[in-house]
Amino acid sequence: MDGWRWLILTFLALQGIGFTNTEYYSSTEQMIDLIALDKELQIKFELYIYKELEHVQALFRVLRHVKNTIPAISETFISNPLTAYKFIEMLINKWNLIEEHISQSPSLEFIEYLDMAHEMLPDEEDLFGVALGLFRVQEIYNLYPEDVIRKMSAATQLSTDDAVLMSKVAYRNKNYKIAYMWLNETFKRLEKGDAAEVEVFELARLLASSSFIQGHVQLAIDATKLILEHDQHNEAAWFQQLEYRIHQITHEADPKVDPREPSNQSYQAMCRWEANRLSPQRQKMLFCRYSNGGGNPHLIYSPMKEEDEWDNPRIIRYHNFITDKEIDHLKKVAKSKLQRSETSPNIISNIRVSKSAFLSEEDQGVYDVTRRIEDVTGLDMETAEPLQVANYGIGGHYSPHLDLLSKEEEEIRHGNRMATFQIYMSDVELGGATVFPTIGATLKIQKGSAVLWYNLLYSGEHDVRSLHAGCPVYLGNKWIATKWIHGYGQEFRRRCSLSELD
Repeated sequence: MDGWRWLILTFLALQGIGFTNTEYYSSTEQMIDLIALDKELQIKFELYIYKELEHVQALFRVLRHVKNTIPAISETFISNPLTAYKFIEMLINKWNLIEEHISQSPSLEFIEYLDMAHEMLPDEEDLFGVALGLFRVQEIYNLYPEDVIRKMSAATQLSTDDAVLMSKVAYRNKNYKIAYMWLNETFKRLEKGDAAEVEVFELARLLASSSFIQGHVQLAIDATKLILEHDQHNEAAWFQQLEYRIHQITHEADPKVDPREPSNQSYQAMCRWEANRLSPQRQKMLFCRYSNGGGNPHLIYSPMKEEDEWDNPRIIRYHNFITDKEIDHLKKVAKSKLQRSETSPNIISNIRVSKSAFLSEEDQGVYDVTRRIEDVTGLDMETAEPLQVANYGIGGHYSPHLDLLSKEEEEIRHGNRMATFQIYMSDVELGGATVFPTIGATLKIQKGSAVLWYNLLYSGEHDVRSLHAGCPVYLGNKWIATKWIHGYGQEFRRRCSLSELD
């Protein structure tokens, strides 16, 4: 009845007929009006059915369209920054299209459900977030747009309009180097005859600005010529070209520098494995061995495989530290708790792009892993922080940082973070390495292994050599678990020194 009531009221409203203070039985004339209304309702109802049939047919056409345009989705597919970008773009476009058609239907129940579900779907912010992750990967790994495109699935091709959007997002975020690269890619496609919705003169404006900032003044002048060919009365372009010409006359010639030339910064170069300072001499000082944790009864019959990754400061890798079954359990426990990682309490920044969750030792699997950390390191876990599981997204990274607390946090949390124990819970196809820029060490992600390093010297002073970073993930799904071990309670487990240099 409620559905019929809604339908009748709707039709009556369309006819300008209301029920306010109306008594049909007391007026023949109004009864005659009801006869007319009944006929009108039958006509409207018939039209409604035909429109609903047309609507259903339109929905089937939309369904066939979205089915035919969806590629086979896999973890590998969405771990690629560009295919992930296309995937999110596809989700946004697909569900916007469906919502647009559904909203024309009287099926309010599904519309209400769709409204609730809409909050769970990606939006423009997600789309741009993936784009920024891609730019981060391009910068650090020195990737041309064609390198990125080559990694795309055959089912998902990058259109010229996609390249335009990439350049615009990069320009909007003042990443002029990346904007320049994608603009070049766009113009190459246009020269081949590819179609694009954007006007060339609009791209020329972005190219002129980004080229000039990159030091390519002549290219900036040529770009403004394209603008003026389209609009000779564009005063902004005339003044811009004049500025570029004056700069060209009063400054030295453009340096012959490829804007795609990789950065020489230690962190970025190490992520590309170009600045690893593991010399043959240092390599000779590194050893592999079986360790029972100094006679720990849990390791006597099943010693841990240890490998020196670095000698000074010492970085140790433990092979086969955790099983695949334990990894799956930690992931399962963490997934429902994952939230955007913070760089410090209540502070979220692009310095750290990942989601993480602290796990309680009330869970037996978490407890077992923590006890094993204590066994292999010989350190007390009583004052350590809960195990933190982190998952890195598209271009996910953690810029160079020290695992140290502020004075205020140190007093609250049982001393500073003396040591970091990091467990690798996945392999990463490309990128994601842990690097130590100050000393030049690069650690490969190796599923099932774990690494230990110290953030404090024996004297308790900060060891600045422990500066480290998580390189951006290019391809793959990076999962890690971290245990920060505090100084309190370690007095009889790690010897102290009176020298500030030790």
